[in-house]
Amino acid sequence: MSPFPRMMLVSAIVLLGSCIGRDDSVLPAPGPAPAPPPAKVDPNEIEAQYVNYLGGAAGYSSTGRPRVRVTRDGAPVHGVSVFWGVNEGHITPASSVTDLNGFAEVQDWRLGLTPGEQTAWGALGAEDGAKRAYFTARVSPRP
Repeated sequence: MSPFPRMMLVSAIVLLGSCIGRDDSVLPAPGPAPAPPPAKVDPNEIEAQYVNYLGGAAGYSSTGRPRVRVTRDGAPVHGVSVFWGVNEGHITPASSVTDLNGFAEVQDWRLGLTPGEQTAWGALGAEDGAKRAYFTARVSPRP
């Protein structure tokens, strides 16, 4: 047998041997499907949670801190930003996030310098027209 046909025969056997036992029609099983993103729950209510007393001397911190509860159809909503504002004075932080029970509160409400009533609010958005919960503090003259 000449070397050329022998080389062809060896090549055919090697090629055939590499295909034996191999089934290209069976694909590996796919991994688990990715989890769907969590459903976004939009809040539809914000309500003031009253403290015993909000007020104090002009220019000083209020004796109580505004606190709100955010809900959706009566159930608490976690992770919602609440934006805080005042008509006079200063409130910190400017926004806070609701906890697992739907509550958010400020760290400090520094009352303005004008005695009388002052107002703070928590809102479900920074834009005008966002749902708000209001708080009123009685401010006495500075000592």
